[in-house]
Amino acid sequence: MFSTKELETLFYISENTTDVHGLSAKLELSIPETYRIIRNMKIKCVLENNDTIRVSKCAFARRLYSIMSKGPEVARFFSDSKLIVLLSLLSPKTIQSLSDETKLSESHIRKILRTDVGGGIVRNIDGYYSLNDERHPQIRAFLLSMLDHLEMYDPRIPWNADILFRKQNDVVYSFASQTSDDTLTGFSAMEKYGLDNWSFGCYFYTTEYGELTLDQIFDDALKIAEAEDNWRMRCAAELFYLKNKEQLNPPKEFLDNHNMIMSGGSIKGWPSLKDINDRLWTVGL
Repeated sequence: MFSTKELETLFYISENTTDVHGLSAKLELSIPETYRIIRNMKIKCVLENNDTIRVSKCAFARRLYSIMSKGPEVARFFSDSKLIVLLSLLSPKTIQSLSDETKLSESHIRKILRTDVGGGIVRNIDGYYSLNDERHPQIRAFLLSMLDHLEMYDPRIPWNADILFRKQNDVVYSFASQTSDDTLTGFSAMEKYGLDNWSFGCYFYTTEYGELTLDQIFDDALKIAEAEDNWRMRCAAELFYLKNKEQLNPPKEFLDNHNMIMSGGSIKGWPSLKDINDRLWTVGL
């Protein structure tokens, strides 16, 4: 997402401040910090990666630029987790459903919504919050174009890779070869933990920097299986959990499904207890 200073940069560019020293003065930041912001905005495809500082031709970047050109104070509606809440409000939500979807606390969401409702960009009707399209139709257009862009493109990954999902500012993607410099995750990182008899025809990577914990790898695997809606991946995840459950702290939703399967229950799209028992040998159990 975007920091307040990153968004303010767009306003000052709209005011024809397009050099690093000028932006540094307007933003009240050091030259190195201003360079960092410009670099981040290029990574996020909002600014173009060339010798001059200018807004990208991407539709969502242009729409965001138009919104931010109204004044630097507009950043308070779109920075950090505030943008996550707005994306969730593409359809009406209660505070509880917003919390469930965004994983933000209800108290934090209430604080954000007070600002949004006070600014007129969100409205509250009988406890359901929604975008105020009558007053600010350009916000929905921006959010929709941003979602479309995020689903298909990220400049950090190989051009022929497929984005599976995003984790805040990072991306998990699949790639046909083992030539990416990014970190292996999910099923591709499970081989050294006992899941070495399974192949999925591609490799899974994350742009997240540094060594991943076992919980991070497993959580990515579950999300990969969900994104692909893949029975075989869910079966591999079950086997991996049985192999390493003393070291894992999986999400409640997985545990609920796992416990139902272990008790003989049936879940659409998931392996049965017999399916799992028939494949225990693949993880040395």
